[in-house]
Amino acid sequence: MGLPRSGTYSVAHAMRMLGHENVFHNLDVPLNSNEVWGSWFRAMWACLPYLREHMGLPYFAKKNPPPNVFTQADWDNLVGRDYEVIADMSVYFVAELIEAYPNAQVILWERDIEKWYQSYDNGVLQGFDLHSPIAMFGRKYIAPFSGIYWHMTMWYGIAGWLRAKDIEGMRASARDRYREHFETVRKMVRPGKLLEYRLGDGWKPICEFLDCPVPDEPFPHLNEINVIKKMGRKMNTDVLYMALWNIVKYPLLLGIGALAIIWGYSHWVDGKSLFSLMS
Repeated sequence: MGLPRSGTYSVAHAMRMLGHENVFHNLDVPLNSNEVWGSWFRAMWACLPYLREHMGLPYFAKKNPPPNVFTQADWDNLVGRDYEVIADMSVYFVAELIEAYPNAQVILWERDIEKWYQSYDNGVLQGFDLHSPIAMFGRKYIAPFSGIYWHMTMWYGIAGWLRAKDIEGMRASARDRYREHFETVRKMVRPGKLLEYRLGDGWKPICEFLDCPVPDEPFPHLNEINVIKKMGRKMNTDVLYMALWNIVKYPLLLGIGALAIIWGYSHWVDGKSLFSLMS
């Protein structure tokens, strides 16, 4: 249960190296996996009160509004049946996940708060390009035509967790939310179920905690900043291209159909005229 930009991608990869195949990290999920992103959004709406109090539903959730309460059955459907490990996405649901799965083993990895803040600001708040005029225009006017949920789901998750809709407010609350995250985990996790870990401690603490052999390979150190920035650029271009296609495809298909009818009719008329002359 580390925060984004605290090594979640490295730990997720480490869990796979230890034999846990079903590991959730949002950087591994395709942007167009609407069923996945829509399901996580439903959890966000139920568990992050700021969203219900200060933000309306996004376009994709209006026809099937999410619940205001997330039940044990909801959690089992979202994560309990499909995943062994939840990495970065757990940050939005720390208390709820611990309550839903009290016997789960929790690894809490920490990073110096100032280093984390600078990395989070650069890698997430700016890396996903969520606050530029183009991004805000895209969320309001273009995204509804794109049919892609990822952009809005990530925006709502960050805004709901940081309890702010603008980048200044997000930056102002980030450190407090960092401290609150660690206090909540340490307070709620049962004795013997929590490992406090720092990246750089290697395999031994994790393997002793999970009672598994130490791999021969070095502990992974993956810097996801380049992946995040690449994903941010791809997200914006994909949303734009899909929106443009969805806007023009029906008029385009109608136009092609109309041309086909005109072409067919003209050939039919020409053929009929030729038949009359031959008669």
